[in-house]
Amino acid sequence: AGPERIAVTSGGQHALVVLFGSLFRPGDRILAANLNYPGLMSVAALLGLKLVPVESDAEGLLPEAVEAACARESTREPVRGLYVLPGMHNPTTASMGPARREAIAEAARRHNLLVVEDGAYALTAPASPDEPCAPLAALIPERAFYVASTSKLLAEGLRVAYVVSPAEYVERLSLGITGTTWMASPLCAELAALWLNDGTADAVLARKRAEALRRNRLARRILAGYRLDGRPMGYFVWLPLPEPWRGEDFERAALERGVAVVAGDSFALGQTAAPMAVRLSLSAPRSEAELERGLMILAELLREPPRQGRAIV
Repeated sequence: AGPERIAVTSGGQHALVVLFGSLFRPGDRILAANLNYPGLMSVAALLGLKLVPVESDAEGLLPEAVEAACARESTREPVRGLYVLPGMHNPTTASMGPARREAIAEAARRHNLLVVEDGAYALTAPASPDEPCAPLAALIPERAFYVASTSKLLAEGLRVAYVVSPAEYVERLSLGITGTTWMASPLCAELAALWLNDGTADAVLARKRAEALRRNRLARRILAGYRLDGRPMGYFVWLPLPEPWRGEDFERAALERGVAVVAGDSFALGQTAAPMAVRLSLSAPRSEAELERGLMILAELLREPPRQGRAIV
């Protein structure tokens, strides 16, 4: 994309606020995977948008579910947009293959949806370092907005993101940036550009991928025998819980032992039935030794029955 189509924002979350605030109006309906990034829910609540949950599988959004949701919602008011993380979905780690991306792009074109594509984890968790990450925005550039952020790739304090936009919407997004933060920090934007151009970004990302690979191998060794959904270099994994554990109960029990995990309930859109699963962050611990201690505690907890809750009469 040429520079005339790129807007610079103060991080990925700010990009979502600008996009949803500029493209949609309160009450508009936006399709999204039924388990999703909590930050999306915060933006929707702030702007008065209605998130419509869509069923997904191991490759993300189901094309037939997108079609069904558009048909169902059109009896009240047409769906206006679609939010998607095709590179690696948060929290389920689902990743779209080329055929799935094409099917979702075609559905968006057929139903005239504006697509907000979040690339937050697209470069952190490829199947291999050389795997191409062709975004949906390359398939439907006339209606897709691609968000590429630097915080998860380089440094969490570097609050800079780039939004690739169809040319006709650039001015509208510029007004959205001006209205919310005036401008992205020029100093941070200059630093990000410097790192991208001089090779620092590539070197940092390579080190992060190597560290993530070691941490994923550690998790699979310690939690052997339990299903872990994730990518070899992902920053987090999705752990379906064995019976009779429930997500909230496991989250509470783990926290009592000093380990923070996030139950599926926190990611469920609307009245979506939350799966009995938790998301484990492999990147949050400050060292592999700290991660190992936390994983050992979780492995021990998984082998125990849930503690009996209070009696209800």
